Amino acid sequence: MKKSLIALVVLVVVLALSPLVIGKMTERRIDAGLDKLLVEAPFLTISERRYHSGWFSSELDVTFELFSALAPARGEPAPKFTLHSDIRHGPIIGSSIGMARTKTWFVVKDPKVREELRKVFGEDNPIDITTDIGFGGGSTTVISSAARDFSADGDKFSWDALKLVMVSSGNGDSFTVDGGWPRFEGTSRDGKKVVLRGLRAKGGGKRIVGDLYDGGMEFAIDEMHVDEPDQSTQVDKLLYVATVEPKGEYVDMGFKLGCGAIKGKNASFKEAHYDLTLRRLHAATWDKFMAKMKTAMTNGMAGKTNSDKEVEEAVKKDLLELLKHDPEIGIDRISVATDEGDGGIKGIIRLKGVTADDLESPMGLLTKIVADLDFDFSEAMLTKLAGNAESADGMVKSGFAERKDGRLLSKISYNQGKLLVNGKEQALPGMGGPPPGGAAGMQ
Repeated sequence: MKKSLIALVVLVVVLALSPLVIGKMTERRIDAGLDKLLVEAPFLTISERRYHSGWFSSELDVTFELFSALAPARGEPAPKFTLHSDIRHGPIIGSSIGMARTKTWFVVKDPKVREELRKVFGEDNPIDITTDIGFGGGSTTVISSAARDFSADGDKFSWDALKLVMVSSGNGDSFTVDGGWPRFEGTSRDGKKVVLRGLRAKGGGKRIVGDLYDGGMEFAIDEMHVDEPDQSTQVDKLLYVATVEPKGEYVDMGFKLGCGAIKGKNASFKEAHYDLTLRRLHAATWDKFMAKMKTAMTNGMAGKTNSDKEVEEAVKKDLLELLKHDPEIGIDRISVATDEGDGGIKGIIRLKGVTADDLESPMGLLTKIVADLDFDFSEAMLTKLAGNAESADGMVKSGFAERKDGRLLSKISYNQGKLLVNGKEQALPGMGGPPPGGAAGMQ
């Protein structure tokens, strides 16, 4: 009985003290996160950070400044915003176990702005940010905003509920992002209207080295519509995808930007795509290169110029190391399609044997480029876009294109400073060579 009583007393003491201890652990974790944020976002600085510790809960107020180093040159204070967080200490947070749960919102100090927001959101926060922090360091952040329907003085706004969930592992070695905003509509008193439908973000990755992750991210908008009294523009199926694919000690980085139909007053397209891949990027060197680029940006934003030369030399060193691995730029697809036809560019651009001297001389660097590009365009489409047929005729006459089955074709290669278009050498400005088209091309 006595042992049971002692165990009970110990348990009560532990449960009573644990929120205070956990609160201190949480404070250190949040401070470390804020410090990392400043490195990742060099345009941000913290002008004030106040942590109010409590037994079962704490509060945090952080005031950020945007581009503060540029304020003296502008002759005006840097823009500021403040975030307030209510922090509930673990080990019990809601219906789960964890280190802490934070609820964060923007603090609006201007009375006029607060009143305008109150008209739309009442006493609710426009955006709710909730983060659960686990004992292992992992976290789950949910950003949300409730559905709204508001009108006043001829202006109307409505949107569906927004939700974005971001999950990070304890050591930051992996992450996922998933969320969307189904609809936003706004109409102003002067007749302008904006409609966005099907906004979403999804992705994730695992750490390869440093801050370099594999996997990918996707951002999409199913429909974007802008109406004005004298014109309207609609873009369907807007999509941006970024991927990182490990290949041994290298990575391939892909970037795709595309859309479906574009309808406007002056031009319309069925679809458009811009897809590139950076290949043979040495992963460890790329990570070091990007880290030094962030340092350079941070120093610049903070107005630190003394270390500029040192950082510049370090960046050049890593850039040269990257180029030693002969990276490539793959033009997977740059294309457009209209009612008259379609057209596009595909190819690859390589950098071969770049040295430190080449980085100091643009002309020397040009001799290290090896490129092979294919142009294939509908002549009817180019004629429509140019507004005349003479442009296509001129390209063929000068040897820059060949006609075949209603299309204009060009095969361009560049190697050791020599440019060939459809097998014929062409001049490069400032680099000599035959006249445009060459003698054979002008026959």
